[in-house]
Amino acid sequence: MSLRAILFDFDGVIVNSEPIHLEKLQILLAEEGILLTKEDYYKNYLGYDDRDCLHHVFLDQNKVLTPEKKESLIQRKLKMVMEAFDRGEIVMPDVKAFIQKVTNDYYCAIVSGAHREEIISILEGCGLRKHFKIIIGSEDVAKSKPDPEGYKKAMQLLNRDFVPTSEILLPAECLVIEDSPWGITAGKKAGAVCVGITNTYNADRLFEADFVVNNFSEIDLKSLVE
Repeated sequence: MSLRAILFDFDGVIVNSEPIHLEKLQILLAEEGILLTKEDYYKNYLGYDDRDCLHHVFLDQNKVLTPEKKESLIQRKLKMVMEAFDRGEIVMPDVKAFIQKVTNDYYCAIVSGAHREEIISILEGCGLRKHFKIIIGSEDVAKSKPDPEGYKKAMQLLNRDFVPTSEILLPAECLVIEDSPWGITAGKKAGAVCVGITNTYNADRLFEADFVVNNFSEIDLKSLVE
């Protein structure tokens, strides 16, 4: 079976944004009397979108999180993160060259727990927006990774809007590129082939992936298909 689509995670794959997300989250949680360590974040919460991350952090701390408080924290964090992004270059090494190389031969999409506004702003800033036909952000799904909803939705939208009806895109023809165990689980549950990239976790944490690489320059699409 051929490879026809590449579905990218965003934070930790296309951009080195996880440290910024953690820093802003720590600031907001400290105001709520919650100490979130780097170790705890990467071990327990990184795979969630903001909505589920806050839910689980407050639950684990036996603290009440009202819908109003949650929405306020999400919006404040988004503002802080966007301001930080505006101040520096955060695109991962080799990612631009890889995306530019594959965009003409494969359907490309992003499936992320980040906000769509945040994703689009960064992609436009680095000149990569035009390469992605579909962008799935946190507001586009009811369940975050490791649930496969985001990847399944991206496949459905590609088939609906871009793939000819006679050439329906199958899950097994999709390659997912992820940096976290939760994302890889989501991709596998969606039926895709998964590449784990060691930008955030060591290879042993990405054991569920079909292939593990250290950077984009190591991804050989021809070899993956074979």
